[in-house]
Order: sequence, then structure tokens, then C-alpha cells
Amino acid sequence: GVGSKIMETKILYFICEGLTEVTLIKKLLEKNGYHSLKNDKDEKKDLILFDLSSQKNTKIYLANCEGKDRCKKYVPSLLKRIDDENFEIVFFLDADDSSEDSSITGVKRTKDLVENILKKEDCSYSSYILPNNIEDGMTETLLNKCFLCNKTVKYIEETTFKEIEELKEIIINNKHKSLFMIMAALLAKKGVAHHFIENNFKSFDGNNEDLKKLENWILDKIS
Repeated sequence: GVGSKIMETKILYFICEGLTEVTLIKKLLEKNGYHSLKNDKDEKKDLILFDLSSQKNTKIYLANCEGKDRCKKYVPSLLKRIDDENFEIVFFLDADDSSEDSSITGVKRTKDLVENILKKEDCSYSSYILPNNIEDGMTETLLNKCFLCNKTVKYIEETTFKEIEELKEIIINNKHKSLFMIMAALLAKKGVAHHFIENNFKSFDGNNEDLKKLENWILDKIS
């Protein structure tokens, strides 16, 4: 019968730009009842394993490529280590900013980077470009919109940051990250992005449209 046909386990390699993305995806998987295992296999000990093979016939390895620039070197070296038959490389990278003249959006540039990395490789791949696969920005852009204490976020953005700009002592280069770190420092004992996501996930609105979009996209990959 149908039951006797053994489905091949699908292996997903989630390539994340940094610890922030790794931790966010980990929390979203945990929210849905999936938990990581201690990874004993030596050749993959740097990866976080979510073994869903009993539930979904899927295994997820979460990888931190430590930045977009390193991604170009990381992926080919990872592919050399992969001996699975049925696998997919899934990228979670930041869009960052559009080009000066706005001709190329952050999402487009990042998707082009993914194409470039994998054009010589024969494997299936996909990507989700943060904050929401459409707009410029980064994971922090998404998370800033998810803070339950959104009046405070708005105040810092509209009042504090404007006043800081007028003082001209500090140039705020990355508003998304600065805003996120201020909020993390206000709400947490440790002001480190990934620690904050790990330990204070309840500070975010799980029903935020863009967070749901990311979560559903991930769940879609697993199904």
C-alpha cells in the first residue's frame, strides 16, 4: 500500500546572515512545537539541527554564515560537506538599502547575490529576504514593528532620534539596529540582540503581519 513507500527525508539548510536570524527562526520553530537536538555529528557540529523526521519527514540545519560577504565563501564550503540526496539551501538574509538612485531595491540586490553564489551549483534553493521579502531593511526592522510596547518605539523614533540628529554629536548610521538595541536594553537584562530574542520573545507581537508572513513561509517549507 501507500504506507509502505518510504518517503525520503528532505534536508533543509537554513543559511542565516547572523545570530539574530538564527535565533529568530529558532524561536519561530519552537513556537510551533519543534525543538532542536544536540547535534552530535562532527561534520555538522556548527549547525543547529531540528530533526522533524518523525513528524514531517524533514530535517532542518540552521547555519550562521556570519554576514552577507562571508556567505559567498560559506555556501560552497558547506556544499562540499553535504552528502544528502534530497536537500535544499534556504537563505535568510537582510535586504539592507536600495541603491542610491533607487533603481535596485535591497531585496533585488540580495536575491542577485544568492543567484551568483549558486549559479555554478546544481542544487535547489530559495530565499526569504528580511524584513518581509519586499521592503528594504533588516531583521531588526521587522522586530521593531513587533514590539508590544509600540508607543515607546514610536517615541524613540520620532522624538529621541530627531533630537539626537539636531545635537549633531552622533550620526545614527543604522536606525533599525540602534532602535532595536535601545528597546532591547530597556526591556532586558542583557542588551545583546540574539540573547534578547532568545530570552524576551514574549516582548513581541506574534500576530504581527510580517512576522506571521515569515513564520508561515518557514512552515510552508517544512510541510
